[in-house]
Amino acid sequence: MNKLFDELGYTGSSITDGGKELKLLVVNNPDGSIRWVVPATARKAYFLKFYNTSSLKAKLMALCFKLVFLLRLQHVILKSKLVVIKPNSQLNQIIDLWGNKAWAIFTGTPGPNNKKILYYIRGRRSFFVKFSSKFNSVRLIQNESKTIDLLTKNNICTFEFPDVYKNNGTSLTLTDISENSARSTELSRHHFLALQEISLIKPTKIQTFNFDELVKSFERKLGQLSEQGDERVSQALYKKLRMLLANLKEQNLTTGLIHGDFTPWNTYYKNGQLGIYDWELSSFNVQGYDFFHFVIQKGILLERKTWKEIYAELRYYASKPYFSSCFPEVAKSFNEYLAAYLLFNTIENLSLFQKQEKWHIQVNWLLSTWNQAISQLLAEFIGDRKVLLIDAFSYFNKFEYAGIKVPNIAVDFISEESDVDLCIKKADASQFVNYLQDHPLVAKLRVLRKSYMFEVKAILSNGQQLDFDLLWNLKVKELSVLSFKELLHDYQINDYGVKVTSVLNTARFIGLFYGMNGANVPKKYNNLMLNLKSSSQLLDRIIFDSAINGSIPRYKLKLLKSGDPENSGINYVKNLFLYVLDTLKTLLKYKGFVVTFSGVDGAGKSTVIDNLKHRLEKKYRRRVVVLRHRPSLLPILSVWTKGKKKAQEDVINALPRQGNNKSTIGSLVRFAYYYIDYLIGQFYVHIRYVSLGVVVLYDRYYFDFINDGKRSNINLPEKWVKPWYKLLLKPDVNFFLYADPQEILRRKQELNEEDIKSLTSKYLNLFKSLNKGKRSRYIPVENKNLDDTLNLIEKRTALSM
Repeated sequence: MNKLFDELGYTGSSITDGGKELKLLVVNNPDGSIRWVVPATARKAYFLKFYNTSSLKAKLMALCFKLVFLLRLQHVILKSKLVVIKPNSQLNQIIDLWGNKAWAIFTGTPGPNNKKILYYIRGRRSFFVKFSSKFNSVRLIQNESKTIDLLTKNNICTFEFPDVYKNNGTSLTLTDISENSARSTELSRHHFLALQEISLIKPTKIQTFNFDELVKSFERKLGQLSEQGDERVSQALYKKLRMLLANLKEQNLTTGLIHGDFTPWNTYYKNGQLGIYDWELSSFNVQGYDFFHFVIQKGILLERKTWKEIYAELRYYASKPYFSSCFPEVAKSFNEYLAAYLLFNTIENLSLFQKQEKWHIQVNWLLSTWNQAISQLLAEFIGDRKVLLIDAFSYFNKFEYAGIKVPNIAVDFISEESDVDLCIKKADASQFVNYLQDHPLVAKLRVLRKSYMFEVKAILSNGQQLDFDLLWNLKVKELSVLSFKELLHDYQINDYGVKVTSVLNTARFIGLFYGMNGANVPKKYNNLMLNLKSSSQLLDRIIFDSAINGSIPRYKLKLLKSGDPENSGINYVKNLFLYVLDTLKTLLKYKGFVVTFSGVDGAGKSTVIDNLKHRLEKKYRRRVVVLRHRPSLLPILSVWTKGKKKAQEDVINALPRQGNNKSTIGSLVRFAYYYIDYLIGQFYVHIRYVSLGVVVLYDRYYFDFINDGKRSNINLPEKWVKPWYKLLLKPDVNFFLYADPQEILRRKQELNEEDIKSLTSKYLNLFKSLNKGKRSRYIPVENKNLDDTLNLIEKRTALSM
C-alpha cells in the first residue's frame, strides 16, 4: 500500500516522524489483492469511474455500490485500511489526499504494463492521472501524450478525446470526457467515421508505417517468443502464427494510425458524439485493426461468444454500406486484413502474457478464441485439413495417447488418403469429439460410437474430410488382439513430437488386422515386419513368416488369440454380442447412396468415375461398386439368341449408336425388357448394396433411354419414355458431363459434331426440367479441367454421405 502512495508523491512514515493518518476503504480482486481505493470520507463510489458497465451483470454491480454509498453503508460493507504517510519533498504531489474527498485509485491490471490510475474532482472539473515507475508503463503513458498531440494537430472533428492537462514524465493528467456519457457495445456509423478519420492521419518520420516493416518487426517478435517458449502456450499456435506470417508476407495491405485498444470500455457516447480515450497502445498498423478489435474483444470478454458467432458479427458489420465506404480496401480483402489483425494482436499479447507468472482466466478465454480464429484464417492459405491436423495433435497432447501407423512427417503433411488411428482412453476420446464439434473448420461431424472405439468423420468447411479412429480396446471383429495399456504406455516420440506406438506393437497390430480379416499385409509394410524377425514370441513369428511369404493364415491367428483370457468363456460371448451390435450400428449409420454419370462418348465419364471411386475408397473409406447403364439383373437381349459369350463379344466390338432398328413394336419390346430390369433391379441394388453402406456409381443411366435411345437400339419418342422415370427410385445425385465438341472429337471420333451438340442440348434441357426440388439432384458439369471437375463432384457427392 505504501508503494502505491509513493508513486503519488507520498512516502510511508510514522506519526512521530511527521506522518499523517489516512483512512481508506478498499475493494479487493477475487484473489485478495487491492483493486480500488477511496478515502473513508468519500460520499460516492468514485471508483465506478474505472468500471466497465457494458453488461447487465456489471450494471447491477454498479447499482449495488451506489446504493451502499447512498445508504451510508460503505463502512460496513467495504474493508477499511489505515496508512500513515507524508508528502515526499522530492516530488510534486498530484493531489492533496486529505483535503480532497472526491477521488479514487485503480491499482491496474497485473503485468509488465501495469500502471495506477487516479480519478479526482477539482471544482467543476474532473481528471484522470496515470502514473507508474515501470519503464514499459511510462513508455505507454508518453505514447498516449504524443498521440493526443498528433490528434490535436490534425483538427479531429468526428470524435472527442481527452486533453493533456499535465505531463510529469512518469505521470500524465488527462481531462475527463466521460461525464454524462454512456457506453455502447454496438458499432454505429459514428464509430466507422471516427475510425476512418483516425486511419487517415499521416505518420511522423520516425513512426513505422510500411506493411513490410510491420511484418519484419513482428517476425522478430515471434522468433523471440518461440525461442523463449512458454509451456502454457502450445507449439501448434506458434507454428500456425509462423505459417500465417509467411503467407501474409505476399500481401500488400494498407496501414494507418490505430487506437490499439478500441473497445466498448474505452469509448463513450455524449450528445450524439463519440468520445475515445486510453490512447496508450496507439500505433501504425493495418487498416480495420480497431474495428476487428472492438467486435472480437467484447465478444470474448463481455459476451462470451464462440468464434463462429464473433465471425458472423464481423461479417454483419462488413455488409453495411458505410463499412465499404470507410474501409474499401478492407471490404475487398476482408479475411486478409482480419488475418493480419489476429497475427499482430496475438503476437503482441503473447509477449505480455509470457512475462506474467500467473494468468487471469480471461487470458485463457482470449488465447482459445484467437487460436480458433487463426485456424480459420490460416485454412484459406493452406487448406482446412492441414490446419485441423495441426490443431488435433496439439489437443491430443492434453491426454495419454499413442498414434498407430502415424508416419514420421509433420502432421499437416499426412496424406489425404490416410486417416488418423489413435490409442486413447474413452473419456479423452469423448472430450476430443466435443472439441471437434466446436471447431470452426468442421462443418459436419459424424461419430459412430462402437463398443471399443469411436469412428469420427469430420466434414470440413471446404468439403475435405478427416477421419479419426479413436480406440480404447484393440479388437478385430469379436476378438481382442493386443493390450491397450501396453500400446498406450509403450510409445515413442517421433521427429515431429508425436507419440506413436512402438515399432513392435505397430507391426503386430498391422499383421493381426490384415491377417484376421483374411487379407495380405501390403508390401509397403515389409520393412516394418522385419522388426518381428528376431522375436521369440510365437505370435510374432507367425506374423513375420506369413507376411514375408505373402499370406497370413487367419485360422492360426484366431486360434492363438482365442486362448487369451479376454477372449475365453463368458468374455467371448460378450465380445461376440458387442461385435454383432457394432455391425448393426455400422449398417444403420453409414447408408449407401447412388450417383449416376451421363454424357456423350468422349465427355470423360470413365476417367471421372475411376478417379472418384479411388477417392471415395481411399479418402472416405467407403465401399464402391460401378454399374454399367442399368442394374443388369437381366442380361442384354442378344444373350437369348446368340448366347452369353457371343453376345458379349459383339457388344465389345461394336461401335455405339450403330443399331438399325426402326420398328416401333421392336423398340417397345426392347424398352419394356430393359425397363423391367430397372424396375426390379433397383430393389436388388438397394438391398444388395445401398442398405449395406455401399456407394453405387452408374456409368450411364435411364436418361440415355430418354435422350439417346439409339444407343440401345431403341427408336421411341421422348414423351413415351420420360414419364416412366417417375416409377423409379431416384438416385441421390446425377451428373451430366459435357465439353466443347472439338475437345470431345479430339478424345473420341465416335460421334459427329452435330450429334454431340444435339445430345448435349437434350441432356441440359432434361436435367433442367428434372431439377425442381429444394436440393439440386441433377447437375451439369462442364469437364474442362479434370481436377476441377473431380473436386466439384467430390464436394457435391460428400453431401450425400
